[in-house]
Amino acid sequence: MKQITAALLTIAVLLSLSLPGMAEDENALEKVLRGEMEFSLTDAYTGEEKAVLLPQDGHWDFLGNPEWNTFFSRYAFIDLDGDGAAEAALEISQPWENEAYLSGYLILREQDGAVRGYEMYIRSMNELKADGSFLYSSGAMDNGFAFLRFENGLPVLTPFAWCESGENMETVYFYVDGQPAAEDEFGQAALQQDAKPEPDWMPFR
Repeated sequence: MKQITAALLTIAVLLSLSLPGMAEDENALEKVLRGEMEFSLTDAYTGEEKAVLLPQDGHWDFLGNPEWNTFFSRYAFIDLDGDGAAEAALEISQPWENEAYLSGYLILREQDGAVRGYEMYIRSMNELKADGSFLYSSGAMDNGFAFLRFENGLPVLTPFAWCESGENMETVYFYVDGQPAAEDEFGQAALQQDAKPEPDWMPFR
């Protein structure tokens, strides 16, 4: 009987510990997602912060604009910056003529013992993939694919394949793996990006 009791106590202790690869930040993200813990909504450009609770009804005033009537449609845990710890990416959608269209993302990240959130507009982050890569665009011929990094508490795009227009707006330059490339090489990189698997999305509610 004593051996059984000791075994049960051992199992209970093991279950109470974090599993390999599961850090406290992931538990904090779960609490934020359940609305049990505040996070610092951080302006991705200025670094200005304000403490907020994630609304459990899914409604979210994206970029502070209530008229857009935006809401969280789904979320996934993705290691966006390759540091081994997963961030939470929440898709923000906007209703339009009985359909919903992607407006951007809210990225939740544990940092310095707290959770910070960053709003990413659709032009700065779109078509998010399971490996953390995504499409960005600042114009018809100025777009590419990137990963997200965090520097001084702010998100920074790190492109790995992109195209950009020259000064005369007629010449277009292409880059793959950070090196100058031909247009067809960039096209092949785009096809490879499109073929990457999507994240394991879960409905927000």
